[in-house]
Amino acid sequence: MALRQGVRGFSIDVELEIWRAIQATVRRTPEPLPAKAGAPAPEDVLAGAADAAYRVALRRGFRGAFLDLELGLWDAVHAGR
Repeated sequence: MALRQGVRGFSIDVELEIWRAIQATVRRTPEPLPAKAGAPAPEDVLAGAADAAYRVALRRGFRGAFLDLELGLWDAVHAGR
């Protein structure tokens, strides 16, 4: 999704940076995540993951519109529930 919005950089580099940012965000989550596979993540964890991906895009720069990027990342994170 980020690449479709024109986030600058090689696709693998962008993907790895986004995953690392999401991983760091999840690690900072104070409450335990659902232990059962397939259990939905709390909304604040999903919001943090979308925000982490958005911050990577902002650092790298992108060609698309801010709102399209932010909403697209939000949708992508929620689709993976």
